[in-house]
Amino acid sequence: KYNLVCCGTAFSVFELDQTTGILSLQSLLDFETDTFYELVVEGREEDSNTIYSDYVKVEIEVKNVNEFTPVFSGDVEVSVNENIGEEKIITDVTATDDDSGSYGSITYSIIDGNEGDAFEIISTTGVIRVAPSVILDREEVEEYNLIVKATDGQKFSTIGVKISLQDENDSPPIYSGNFTVGIYEPGKPGDRVGSVLATDPDSSSELFYSLGIVETYLGSISAGPVSSVFEIDSSTAEITLKSSLDHEIANLYVIPVSATDGDFTVTTYLNVTVLDINDNSPTFLQNDHSISINENSRPGTVLVEASAVDYDSGQNGIVRYSLGDDWPEGKFIIDEMSGTVRVEESFSFLDFSSNCDAGSFTSSIIATDGVSTEVATVTVTIDDINNHAPVFIGSPYSIITSETAELDQIISTFTIEDLDCGLNQYIITKIPDYYIYPKVLFKLNLLNDEYQLMVASPLVQGIYHFRIQAYNALPFPLNYFQAGYGNFTVTVMPENVHTPKFNSTTYTFSVFENSDIKTFIGVVYASDEDLGDTGLVHYTVLNNVPFEVHETSGVITVAGSLDRETISHYVFTVVATDHGYPTKNSSVNVSVSIADINDNLPIFVKQSYEGSVLENASVGLNLFTIEANDTDLGNSASIQYSLETNENNLPFQIDSVLGIISTSGELDFE
Repeated sequence: KYNLVCCGTAFSVFELDQTTGILSLQSLLDFETDTFYELVVEGREEDSNTIYSDYVKVEIEVKNVNEFTPVFSGDVEVSVNENIGEEKIITDVTATDDDSGSYGSITYSIIDGNEGDAFEIISTTGVIRVAPSVILDREEVEEYNLIVKATDGQKFSTIGVKISLQDENDSPPIYSGNFTVGIYEPGKPGDRVGSVLATDPDSSSELFYSLGIVETYLGSISAGPVSSVFEIDSSTAEITLKSSLDHEIANLYVIPVSATDGDFTVTTYLNVTVLDINDNSPTFLQNDHSISINENSRPGTVLVEASAVDYDSGQNGIVRYSLGDDWPEGKFIIDEMSGTVRVEESFSFLDFSSNCDAGSFTSSIIATDGVSTEVATVTVTIDDINNHAPVFIGSPYSIITSETAELDQIISTFTIEDLDCGLNQYIITKIPDYYIYPKVLFKLNLLNDEYQLMVASPLVQGIYHFRIQAYNALPFPLNYFQAGYGNFTVTVMPENVHTPKFNSTTYTFSVFENSDIKTFIGVVYASDEDLGDTGLVHYTVLNNVPFEVHETSGVITVAGSLDRETISHYVFTVVATDHGYPTKNSSVNVSVSIADINDNLPIFVKQSYEGSVLENASVGLNLFTIEANDTDLGNSASIQYSLETNENNLPFQIDSVLGIISTSGELDFE
């Protein structure tokens, strides 16, 4: 039997099995309370009369184990100046570990949140300080949230350490760059232009804004400084207009904008582009043009180059040209972009002049920028050029005169037309020198725009062929010489002594009505005792009758319709004229009777007849007379009557000559 007989606190910690002698724990050991136990164990044997005992000392050494985790008291927050300097202590952290010995020894480290390795911690003390060669900058990192670890080699815990950096004004304001804004002209005072804000990394800084001297530009050319166009709110950096803008005076403003925090000042530039609006009208460099141009100028010939300027820019400054409605249709065309007016279709002086008055017109050229228009006036004078030759009206001319014609006698008149105008209308006429005889025999005279061919010397019988030349006296241009020619044939006849004589004082003929055209009726004949062509005779009919006479044979034929019932007799005059100069003639009356043919139907006087008779009337009783007429003559006008009916034994009859209808049998009403 085993017994635990001592010592101290061991009885509360250990227990001994009396039978087996196995020593075991009855409560937890704690190295931090007791590190060594000394026990006395009794071994006892008993019989009925005797107790035998023996004792042994048992020494128990308690070995240490790591049973506790280091413990921090709580998170740490600390605020320091951003310019604290390197290796300066920020704070310290402390953890406790209830273990003893090496298990109670704590090591510290920073395991997270240490941006840029800005801090270091003394591993044995937990002191946190700025790392060597590190300068803290709140503008880069405003606060650090460190995670600090405390470990006893096996177990650990962590704590958060928040280090906030206090700001100092150690950074200048910052502009991201230069600024650009566009604003439409003209604007008005108070209109917002834009905001030019700077940033300051220092949180404690307050910025103030101001404007410098504003430079202006028109295109790439400096337009000088200005000081009263813009203003800025010193707190908000809002820039507004103080006066209106004009794109055509300055289209770019370069505005220096300064921002200061009291210690530092920075400057940027706001480029204000003045956007154009269409507020200017096109302006012609010349409002009135006076132009002269030759007629028949070729298509493409430049008439005038109109030019207008528009002080707007871009699309607003593009000028387009057009012709007004007062231009001659289809004659001229304008280039829409250049303003050049050209001839589109050739024209003549007379297109713009009547009776060769001054050929001119006044028209308009329109310039527009799409919104506004401007009008220039063009007065165009058309200069006539000598592009038409004189024309003899009625050429060729055939003239007959007598060898007895007197000096200065007018043997023919004619006109010459020249479609040119002005000086180009003045015409000189002459018989060219190479017409030797005509130039001697004849001469020319002008009277009231009519030319006269006159006898210049005694004429000799014969036929003269020649041309008369007409040309311009003062052609314009001088190299535009034009000449026209008239062809003349002058027949000088011998003296006409005798008059034609008919071989009868009157002629009487007859022809059937409805005769065909050209049906022969008769012949008239006249003779002339003059010799040669002078004695030749030709015949004409004076009156308007349906007959004609052959010019040389004198044969009279039908020339129209003949109806005896309309006209039964014609009397007309035939004239015989000789070929002498001057001509002589005589006349004779011709009588033509129209003979009848049976060409007309009988016509009843009435279209219907009615009568009555008693049923007991005697046979042969006259009832009424049927009457018809025929406009033909003689036997052609003799009429016979008969009854035409489909009924048999009709009790009526008609007299075939007299047309009397009478009864021919008995009548029975029933």
